[in-house]
Amino acid sequence: MTLSHTQLSLTGEDDQDFHVRDEVLVIDPRQTTNGERVRDLARLGYIVGPVLDPTYGYGSMWTHHRPDELYVGDLDPAKVPEIGDGIVWHAVMDFTAMPFGDSQFGTVMYDPPYRFAGTPTDTDEGGHDDLYGTHIYRTKGEQLQLILDGAIECARVCDDVNGWLIVKCQDQVVAGSTFFQTTAVETILKPHGWYLKDRLHLISYRPQPTGRSQVNARNNFSTFLVFHPSL
Repeated sequence: MTLSHTQLSLTGEDDQDFHVRDEVLVIDPRQTTNGERVRDLARLGYIVGPVLDPTYGYGSMWTHHRPDELYVGDLDPAKVPEIGDGIVWHAVMDFTAMPFGDSQFGTVMYDPPYRFAGTPTDTDEGGHDDLYGTHIYRTKGEQLQLILDGAIECARVCDDVNGWLIVKCQDQVVAGSTFFQTTAVETILKPHGWYLKDRLHLISYRPQPTGRSQVNARNNFSTFLVFHPSL
């Protein structure tokens, strides 16, 4: 499969280079949504077509910005959308073993099940385990390995010269200690030739759990890590 690459200008003008900025882009630090943050990523020039979203879920990434060429997949057949509204390809697929050749996408948007949840407790549609893909019990080690395996596979199918690999993850407290998931992802991708270029945070709406004392600095945000194949 041969895919063409397109670039998005910061002004929305197709005939302008997306690296040329004629306005100051202010990233709102307040509570926002996945879709609003992806819109910011697009305005910064990090969404370059064709775009692959192998963890589509309910499509929350694409509510405020929709690429012209969006390829989507999900392991759950019920979460694979119809073709249309920018979606040009869809499939039920495993993000650790995708049916694409190397370097086929300008941007890969990877939102793995990064929440270290332990035993599922809220698996109904729209519940936390359903939304986060943690409806299957995994240990912390198993969950982390899934995240890292998927990151490597996403790097494989992303353009290894000019591409942008975006990984959403979260540093979080597990069993009383902070685990720096962002560091683990950066560490695994660097030997594969992908370097951290930017990060955008997404403020959480979830309060400190009732009845639990706070013993670590609380990271109430997830992070979009932006990788590029050059230093």
